[in-house]
Amino acid sequence: NALFSQTTVPVYTLMAHVAVSKNLIDDSRGASAILPYLNNQFSTAYAVFEDEQFTVGNGIAGPQGILRDATTGGPYTFSYGSIATVNSGLATALQADAIRNMPYGIASQYRQPGAKWFMSRGTVRVIKTLKAGDGTYLWSGRSDNPQLAQGQPQSLESYAIAETEVLASPTTNSGSTYTANVYPVLFVTKGSYLIVDKAGGMDVQRYDDSTTAKANSIVLVMRRRVGGQVISPWGIAAMKISA
Repeated sequence: NALFSQTTVPVYTLMAHVAVSKNLIDDSRGASAILPYLNNQFSTAYAVFEDEQFTVGNGIAGPQGILRDATTGGPYTFSYGSIATVNSGLATALQADAIRNMPYGIASQYRQPGAKWFMSRGTVRVIKTLKAGDGTYLWSGRSDNPQLAQGQPQSLESYAIAETEVLASPTTNSGSTYTANVYPVLFVTKGSYLIVDKAGGMDVQRYDDSTTAKANSIVLVMRRRVGGQVISPWGIAAMKISA
């Protein structure tokens, strides 16, 4: 028999504001216009914020991330299921076998086209420099040598890669050593994480009243209502740096 239950995804109101001198608005025109620039800065700032929240957010006053447990950085266990954890194979480093193993931590019926890897640029660098015993790169374009990707530098095991600065990187910019027990790689299938975006996205309103007029300024107020939560944890795998 099929069983159904409801899961609530809270929606939060995110806001920001900035006061802008009217003189600056008057003096900036064309390519240097300040108002389009500020709108772009709002968008950039909230894209970075949402990236963090959707990945490691604790669900308090904001979206709940895939790695919700802020204490350990690990995947949260939901009442309706758990995210698969695949060990890297080494206490402070990752191995190619762990990359190969990750998609198969997810049942076949959920591992479908549209799944995606998430990792930091530091981890992308580490994976790109993994080598076989004879010194050849595992991530290469040679079709006559075992490798992680056959001529597809933007994918692994035929799945696309998305970079995020939120997930763990090596402890140095040029090294391959990680802090033990961090989670540097996520493998997420389509539909596993639900983003609720109300009112069509970000709204920026301009306020000019007697108070701002006396200060020779206007106020731009950004508002967005958004929520996020894992709804199919069985469609996500996380790599843990661990033997």
